[in-house]
Amino acid sequence: MVNQELLNNPGLHYIHPDTRDQQKTHACTYCHKAFNCRQKLEAHLRTHTGEKPFACHFCPYRSAQKGNLQLHIRTHTGEEPFVCPHCPYRTKNQSNLSTHLRKRHLNPKTSSTSNFMETL
Repeated sequence: MVNQELLNNPGLHYIHPDTRDQQKTHACTYCHKAFNCRQKLEAHLRTHTGEKPFACHFCPYRSAQKGNLQLHIRTHTGEEPFVCPHCPYRTKNQSNLSTHLRKRHLNPKTSSTSNFMETL
């Protein structure tokens, strides 16, 4: 806890102990947003340049981020690697599975809630 007397002293300035921002040495030349690694900056720069270096082998789709391409490719392959541990539900991305778990297995109005809670 910070001493209130120190905060009120006009000659002193409180410096938050979180120093992660000091490590962000890679800055965007367009908007000056800073990143802690070069790869994150490179991905960010593509939002300004419109570059889409990741191409689908099945169709003309292109993406600025590799992860978006990987997700897109699953529309062609039908791969659904994310599986609900409580029912047959499968999906192609983690976000959909998280939403499913929250809505179908944590909702007290559903019948499967008690089964899910027992497994925790």
